[in-house]
Amino acid sequence: MIAVETDPRCHAALGSLVEAADGRLTLVEGDALAFDARTAFAGTPTHIIANLPYNIATPLLVGWLTADPGRPGGRA
Repeated sequence: MIAVETDPRCHAALGSLVEAADGRLTLVEGDALAFDARTAFAGTPTHIIANLPYNIATPLLVGWLTADPGRPGGRA
């Protein structure tokens, strides 16, 4: 699982979850709009669970849906 969080106030709380997850959770400290979904997902089965701010929801969803050219609707 990959968690992308831009708010530094949340990093400490998420850090304890990363430790407890024993390698199953990766924390990316940064902007979800700058996150490279194509590289991170790398053709593996992907499920997205998100609490999206309304002002960036559309560009994020479009980016995720077009990240894998092997999926229906995906672009190279």
